[in-house]
Amino acid sequence: MDKKGEVIWHKSFPFSNGGEPKDKFLILLNTPDKEEPFLFALTTSKPKTQTLGCHSDKGYFVIEGGKEKVFPKRTWVKLFDIQEFDGMELLKRSLQLKQIIHKESLSEQTINEIVNCIKRCIDVPQNYKLIICKK
Repeated sequence: MDKKGEVIWHKSFPFSNGGEPKDKFLILLNTPDKEEPFLFALTTSKPKTQTLGCHSDKGYFVIEGGKEKVFPKRTWVKLFDIQEFDGMELLKRSLQLKQIIHKESLSEQTINEIVNCIKRCIDVPQNYKLIICKK
């Protein structure tokens, strides 16, 4: 689980705002180098806007249900709330705590569309954009 576009399922994801932990799908937004964090976008199936694609002004990207096997329902990718993990924390949550399961990878087209949306999203910090958008 170290390549941009991989989708994981996180059991009882601990929200930073103190909300009730919930099972969530997350999308890896970068292919981290040794010193870089793993940057993930949370997803939701609760509607924010109906139009598909990039909503950089609102911090969302919308994937049509069924376009990606892992998302049978229309899915909203939350670009405004990127989650940062270090590699050791991911290993612990995956192997020791059994909280993380790798599901599959998004198509290259979809992850490229999400990355291009991030480039225009004002809610993504510049240091994250540099990591996510590098070649």
